[in-house]
Amino acid sequence: MASLGQELTRERELRGISLKEIAEATKINLRFLRSLEEDQFDLLPGRFFVRGIIRSYAAYLGLEEHAILNLYQETIEQKDHPPEETAKEEGGKDESGDRVKRIFSYSIMALFLTAVMVVFFVLIQQKEPEPASSPKTPVSAFVEDETPPPPKSEPEPTRTGLRLDMTFHQETWIQVYADGELKLDAIRLPGENLQVTALESFRINTGNAGGFTYTLNGEAGKALGLPGRVVKDTIITLENYREFLEEK
Repeated sequence: MASLGQELTRERELRGISLKEIAEATKINLRFLRSLEEDQFDLLPGRFFVRGIIRSYAAYLGLEEHAILNLYQETIEQKDHPPEETAKEEGGKDESGDRVKRIFSYSIMALFLTAVMVVFFVLIQQKEPEPASSPKTPVSAFVEDETPPPPKSEPEPTRTGLRLDMTFHQETWIQVYADGELKLDAIRLPGENLQVTALESFRINTGNAGGFTYTLNGEAGKALGLPGRVVKDTIITLENYREFLEEK
């Protein structure tokens, strides 16, 4: 399993972002960011301060904060308690402790089964017989329905829009906004496909402009850039989307 520093470095490099850029944006010392990516937590001023750095780092890259903090906790636990020491500690526990755990587990299971039986019994007691259905009053065959039929609604006109279909050939970080709303912010792997629709516009950011091909409304699009190139703020609208299509 990758450590915290390895995972952060990987996510940053996939987005084409430098440590200096993060330091300038978050006002965090560049030396602290480098120590974080190298898992050298002893060079950072306290774990409370480290958590603050991690939150700022994760927010800037658009990562899920709780997942990154959990990975940090696992990393420091591995540093504080290597696997060999953990095995020795577990081997030193006496059998009485295991017996207590088994008894506790059996007690919990028995309580759970008892609770289920009580609830089942209460539901049976509270269930009442359904009332007999009243006979339906026959309707005269000679009574005409005076209610006029509802007016026929005219079909709504078909609204045009944009459809973006993407096929990924390389590992690629991609971020797509549709009509100003964030629809995707993820790393896609080779062989994966993606479809996003919009009424008026797309805005695309990517860390690997040549890592995928795409179509717009079913027509092949031109590459946004070379493989490995970071391209940001590509705006595609109903008015200009044909400029992004390949020439036939």
